[in-house]
Amino acid sequence: MKSLVYFDTSALAKWYINESKSNDVEDYIQQNGPVAISDLTFIEMRCLLARRRRDGSLSGDAEIRVWATFQ
Repeated sequence: MKSLVYFDTSALAKWYINESKSNDVEDYIQQNGPVAISDLTFIEMRCLLARRRRDGSLSGDAEIRVWATFQ
């Protein structure tokens, strides 16, 4: 039986947002999953998405899509 792999929010974001090293994260999850997250990850992910929208690195539409997929 495989054990769970814990992902913090910064690593998990690469799974949902296409950026540098996203493919590496996808490969890792496929090879080593399932992934476990903290209850705080929901709050942290929401904040990460909002911050990226404010700084212009993520559009409002992308923020909504990523959040919906994450939930």
